Amino acid sequence: MSGVLDPSVRQSRLRVLANGSEVAGVIEASVSSNNHFAADCFRVTLAAVPTTLAGTVDITLDVQFSLDGGASFTSLVQGVVDLLDLDPVQGTLTLTGRDLTAALIETRTQDTFANQTSSEIATILAGRHGLAANVTATTTPVGRYWELEHDRLLLNDFSRATTEWDLLVELAQHEGFDVWVSGTALYFQPPQPSNAPQAVLRPVATTAGPVNVVSLRLERALTLAGAIEVTVKSWHSRLGTACVQTARNGGWPR
Repeated sequence: MSGVLDPSVRQSRLRVLANGSEVAGVIEASVSSNNHFAADCFRVTLAAVPTTLAGTVDITLDVQFSLDGGASFTSLVQGVVDLLDLDPVQGTLTLTGRDLTAALIETRTQDTFANQTSSEIATILAGRHGLAANVTATTTPVGRYWELEHDRLLLNDFSRATTEWDLLVELAQHEGFDVWVSGTALYFQPPQPSNAPQAVLRPVATTAGPVNVVSLRLERALTLAGAIEVTVKSWHSRLGTACVQTARNGGWPR
């Protein structure tokens, strides 16, 4: 049987690189893209344990896809593997992990940056982890954000619990910026308006177009559907008083 392949049909391919080398036996991969203040996550299932990964502790994956039969690939996520799940009965190995934000999340910091700007701090932290810095310059020394509490973020009783990612997120919030890692670059920039067209999902063919959804799942957490009340208590070291704020919602219709 022979035929001509319809050029309008997408020819999808998946490719996974482990520490720079292509991995054979990839069954499936999924990527969860979070908001700009959290790491993207991935999950890759392999048909067997590649010899290139045997005994390897530090594994960096690059999950790529192609829509033109493999002529060109686009990277979906690059990150480190946190967990290996081996199923000897089925003969599969599942790798799960996070993008390169993980290095910032895992690193504690006690550095003092009071006389530097947010953009300078972002550039320094990116360089520590070999990340390119796509940073929009800022002008305000971060010490001014807290007036007399110049080093509040780092020089307090909880400084050992402060991570580099915590610091970047708080600075981004003060600047009105977004912060995220994409590929091997750290982005610290003002929010960009989205020009992406709205996606129309069609589980069945209509006059507007063919089917473009293979499967669709919707989840609802019933424990969060009712009324929720959150109380946050913090210490105001300058005034020497406790600050308490409570927020609540009325719940979603059941």
